[in-house]
Amino acid sequence: MIHQFFGRPHFAVPLFLILSLALTPFHARASAEESLGEQTFNDFASPYTTPVRPWFLLGSALAITFAIFEDQVSDPIQARTTESRPLGNFASDLGNFAGSLIPNIAYAGSMLVTAAITGNNETRAKGNLMVRATTYAQLTTTALKYVIREPRPDGSGEKVSFPSGHSTGAFSFASVIQAEHGWIYGGLAYTYATLVAYSRMNDNRHLLHDVVAGATIGASFGLGLHYRQERQVYGMTYALSLLPTETLDGALLHASGSF
Repeated sequence: MIHQFFGRPHFAVPLFLILSLALTPFHARASAEESLGEQTFNDFASPYTTPVRPWFLLGSALAITFAIFEDQVSDPIQARTTESRPLGNFASDLGNFAGSLIPNIAYAGSMLVTAAITGNNETRAKGNLMVRATTYAQLTTTALKYVIREPRPDGSGEKVSFPSGHSTGAFSFASVIQAEHGWIYGGLAYTYATLVAYSRMNDNRHLLHDVVAGATIGASFGLGLHYRQERQVYGMTYALSLLPTETLDGALLHASGSF
């Protein structure tokens, strides 16, 4: 295991960074008066600067851990999945559908068209959220693909396996649906996103850590930008900190804000 850990340094370093950041306090503020540059920077930082941060760090740590211990975790799971192909050919169609971002585009387009007709700002905000979440998540995933250069498991020679772009798109869609429409629709959307992610393993295009990373990025931007949008609409500011207890035998989550 020690050899496997240090044999994949491009994943080991980010894991240590994530673990070191997990206990530091974080603050998030959003204002309707942000400049375009400030909004872009704060949007990109939203998985870290909003209450989504613990889940973003957990998902990132899991993905990187699975990558570091690929021989012990990801590869055996992949071997069983590709051998049985439980989703059959249906997986390919589902994955291709998600990869084209059709659900994301259809939702955003319908919200924005409806808002243009009715003048409803809340509907417009939902459409804008889907556009922003999908865009930021896909840009992040694409950048990581060409920095990390992880080969696909199917032997195609393509070095764009980590993270999974299909999983990113599906989970950015699902997180926006859940945040804006509640857990009934959100649950269905997350079920769809999970099937998409598993379909990529079923087709031997991605390993477990690829789809976990993609899901983490997609969901973190959807929920992080949702939190920021709420603060912009209602003018709220907030701050959260994770602090150790006086006896160092636990931790306390401290939250404060103004509304």
